[in-house]
Amino acid sequence: MLTGKVITELNGSGQKHTGYVYLGQEVLAIQVNAEASPPTKAVIWRHEDPVTGARGTSSSFGYAGELQPDPEGVDVGFSNPYNDPPAEPQLDLAELMGGSVGSGACRLDGVEIDCALAGKLMRMESAVQCPNNDCGPRRRSDGTLSQPFQAFGDGWAGFLPQGAIYDGNGGWFIYGHERDDPHGKRRKIRPENGNYGMTFGGDLNVAAQQKSACGQFVDTLISRIAAGGIQSSIGRAMMGWAKFVIHPNSQAGVETFDGFRQMYTDGGQNAGALVHIAGVAGAKLVGGARLYDPLSSDPYETGDQRARKQYVEDVAQLREGITYRDAGYKTLANPYNPNVSVIRGYLPTHLVEDYIKEKQAEIADDEAGVQVGNMLGQFYAGNNSRSDTRAWIFNLLCDH
Repeated sequence: MLTGKVITELNGSGQKHTGYVYLGQEVLAIQVNAEASPPTKAVIWRHEDPVTGARGTSSSFGYAGELQPDPEGVDVGFSNPYNDPPAEPQLDLAELMGGSVGSGACRLDGVEIDCALAGKLMRMESAVQCPNNDCGPRRRSDGTLSQPFQAFGDGWAGFLPQGAIYDGNGGWFIYGHERDDPHGKRRKIRPENGNYGMTFGGDLNVAAQQKSACGQFVDTLISRIAAGGIQSSIGRAMMGWAKFVIHPNSQAGVETFDGFRQMYTDGGQNAGALVHIAGVAGAKLVGGARLYDPLSSDPYETGDQRARKQYVEDVAQLREGITYRDAGYKTLANPYNPNVSVIRGYLPTHLVEDYIKEKQAEIADDEAGVQVGNMLGQFYAGNNSRSDTRAWIFNLLCDH
């Protein structure tokens, strides 16, 4: 303490956490160590204009404004609220895949497209060529005509009977006139011999109930790319999926993680592996484009910067755990108050070794997320097929 002012803050183990430098009565600079937030050692300088009242901070990362008042003292911010950034162009399918429309030689779902585009879609396994290049109906054994050839996203393809509705895994049904009691629903009629007449030509194992959680996770990642759209938008959506869907399920203990390699789930990381991998992969898909994340402290933060930030944060947390272990800690209990943990968010009974293993797993997840994001980007660009992409990501993440 200095004339009633704090000059140093210590963490639970007595190490310097934050230091303060004063000029008169005002804070001039703040020194933070690697274990603090932001997760890097740095000196943060504070600036205030005595005339305008503008206020901000600077460090080796640059300047960050905090307050920009107008002559009446109202904070007007640092950008024109009526000058929104231009929206990203929404390309149509042909522009997205690098083709053109209207050659008349090839058709996709009955729509005339350029054959170069059709070939690219087939190489990506996002489209299937009709048998004998004839997509028309076929005469069935009962003399009736089938529906035209159809290929489905789960890898099955074939000629459905008239009136049949496909419901996945190579199966279909036809609504009957009768209703099932006691629910009153229309009866679904299926082939008595169990032969649906469909063929499987995709790369996915459609027996979803036999897939590991890791296998299903890989399929979902690839399906998000195959659905189409602008790459950066797909990446932002993937990050949102990780944060607002997978993370809450992981916290609630309802997100399964069987099939993942132990290096990604060790130390109690468990389903948190899915959060890190999907989040970082999404950030890499955004790449050098802005995130436009309203919750971010940096309105200009890019996807690449977010991925790097996540990695640096996890490395800092790992170092913190190693510091406690080297100091002789067995658990995260504060030696001066055993009912309190030295690390926020963890019980004091949490083993330090488990904490270190969890942080090592998080770093492995971050590194895998970068690789997955780059591979998904190659698939998006049409440089790798769907099956090759899935096999590569599956071998990276899964042991079954």
